[in-house]
Amino acid sequence: MRILLTVSIGICHLAISLQAGVTSKHAEQKTTKFADYQGRFENGIPRAQYNIGYKISGSSAEQTADAYLFTLRSFSKIADPSLDFSLERLESVPGGSHLRYQQTYRGIPVFRADVVISLDETNTIGMVINNVHSDVALESTEPSLSASSAAQIASASLNTDNREIGTRDAAELMIYPAEDGRNRLAYRVTMTRENPLGDWEVFVDAMTGEVLNREDLFVSFSERVQGSGYVYLTDPLSAARKFYNSAGFTDNTDADTDSLTYYRSLVTLDSLTLEDGLFKLRGPYVNVTDIESPADPTFFTAVMPDSFRYTRSQQEFEAVNVYYHATKSYRRLLELGFANETLAQLRIDPHGFQGQDNSHYSPTGNWIGMGEGGVDDAEDADVIWHEYGHAINYNLVPTWGGGESGSLGEGYGDYWAASYSRSLQQWQPGDMQLDWIFNWDGHNPFWMGRVDNDSRTYPFAGLPMHSAGQIWNAALMGIWGDLGRDITDRLVIKSLFYLGGNATAVDAANAILQADRDMYHGIHLQTLVHWLGTEKHFLVPENYLPTITHTPLTGEQDPLLPIEIRAAITSQTGLDLNQLNVIWGPRRFENMTQLVPTQNPNEFVAYLPPLGHADTVWYYLEATDVNGTRVKYPMNAPLSFNVVQVGSPASTITGENLPVDFALKQNYPNPFNPTTSITYALPEISKVSLKIFDLLGREIVTLVDSDIAAGSHDVTWSGSNSYGMPVSSGLYYYRIEAQAVSGGNQFSEVRKMVLVR
Repeated sequence: MRILLTVSIGICHLAISLQAGVTSKHAEQKTTKFADYQGRFENGIPRAQYNIGYKISGSSAEQTADAYLFTLRSFSKIADPSLDFSLERLESVPGGSHLRYQQTYRGIPVFRADVVISLDETNTIGMVINNVHSDVALESTEPSLSASSAAQIASASLNTDNREIGTRDAAELMIYPAEDGRNRLAYRVTMTRENPLGDWEVFVDAMTGEVLNREDLFVSFSERVQGSGYVYLTDPLSAARKFYNSAGFTDNTDADTDSLTYYRSLVTLDSLTLEDGLFKLRGPYVNVTDIESPADPTFFTAVMPDSFRYTRSQQEFEAVNVYYHATKSYRRLLELGFANETLAQLRIDPHGFQGQDNSHYSPTGNWIGMGEGGVDDAEDADVIWHEYGHAINYNLVPTWGGGESGSLGEGYGDYWAASYSRSLQQWQPGDMQLDWIFNWDGHNPFWMGRVDNDSRTYPFAGLPMHSAGQIWNAALMGIWGDLGRDITDRLVIKSLFYLGGNATAVDAANAILQADRDMYHGIHLQTLVHWLGTEKHFLVPENYLPTITHTPLTGEQDPLLPIEIRAAITSQTGLDLNQLNVIWGPRRFENMTQLVPTQNPNEFVAYLPPLGHADTVWYYLEATDVNGTRVKYPMNAPLSFNVVQVGSPASTITGENLPVDFALKQNYPNPFNPTTSITYALPEISKVSLKIFDLLGREIVTLVDSDIAAGSHDVTWSGSNSYGMPVSSGLYYYRIEAQAVSGGNQFSEVRKMVLVR
């Protein structure tokens, strides 16, 4: 309830006397001054006061506390009447009463700005805790975001599965004193989850949507604590989008620069160990310790959990960096559903390998030693995630080794690093660095680094295993580009469970197909076979799927004649001749016409009925083998399809400075989080439909559905469906359909984009 602070003249006189430090005599009141109190002061403000002995004769506990609060307001230097107090709780318990006041600003609570006034059974105040804020000032207390939007942002920041446990999600508007010293109007979002496990408190700026702080409030019977420290989320070059040797971006024997310091990020260090009064970089998923020379056992502890804040010239920085990334890597496996007891016992030496410019994983000892020559390996997240990929191989496949496992292992490690770094969207399509791995540690005078778009194909033909690994990684990242991070990561990790010793690349490719069959009922097989077979030659596509060879129709078709569609279709297992079809229609898919054999081997034909008028026909082909495996042409139909003009289209109407043609451009940024922009061009006023679809062709949301003027237009997608709920990470398609209102030109195009959470 709101407390109206009205006091008697005597009480007001008391307040004035105490402020002046002059004693005043009231019945049964102990004469004293604030300066006489035992307690803790901060910048002249009493933050804690002990053994006070303040009492007003005949007053209740609440009246006494109110009077004291009135005086405390002045001593806390609160002059702004917008800063007020409300009594949140009065608890009468054996030994007295405790009143808890919440400070507010224009009626909005100030985070952790409370006053606790405690009285004995005679209503004499004995102790006060004072956490008031005297300097709150905001231009506006009207939020730009809704509470539900803030909750969605908080949920997305946790990459949670949205399944509530214990209590319902909540979002409360508060004044939040941010780490930069500014007071922010923010939502305090609370949510309890099993994935990721935690009682989460997330502060979201109510104006900008920025996540200001995130903390797990669970308290467990352990000496695990949350800390914080500085790391490179990937590396300083990727964060700054710079080349090596740009001003301020060279190693220079591990020296600091303003740029290298600026591009660190302050992160939570999850589940540190408190032992013997020290906080250690040892958690439930990794132990940062000294194993190899050079010896540096003192770099893994701090006296406070938030004291792991170093610059990269300090040896401690690499220890913090490997702890953060190894923990994040294991948590990624948990998100995907793959826990492993032995992998959780991994040890990492941030300065090992005798100081040489190399890093390695020890299968026998289950540890990683990070090298130091050139750029310290532990400063580049790609190196940490790559080496962690080796640990995954050996812990999930105990007999890993032999065959082509050396090359595959390097490819898996490169993939694990590339999948993580690309998900951060630091490099954009068109940047050559988007396809680089080890952007900071490599691609510099120390060594050439590697790429994840190697154009070579299998067999490896005696290539060194790191080069051969690039080919395997290129296939996996091709799949990543089509299916997105979550699906591809899950398929890659799941596939390892199928492998034993002496694995070959063909084994590994087949294991990924089997993983898709077992987890996704084979719905991604055509995409997988495309990259593992057609593109990189680990598989012979014809052995796995029917193949459709078709030359799309060109030129204008006679509206009075049937439209002839021919295709060559083959299958090693045999075709289901009743399931060979053309799906088609005028600017929609409303008809199906069966393909029938011709006299030529493997050739099939369908005759689409005459339209009888000018129009645009969309079509794609489907074929199914006797095992029920279905493929489409084009591969991503119906999001992609063929277009043929029937009859003569109307003339294009153009105006000065207007686009000459219809166009749909690639969204930017891509991959993206939380929003992306889609640009399209219209040469004349048109009826436009712009929709988002998921990988299975299900409509997610309609962004545009109206008549739009000629010109270039932008529309933003926030990653939410038609109900305003955020969708999961993955590959999505956006399709435009435009029909000139003059009845002339028509246009349709589909592009793909990747959302990462």
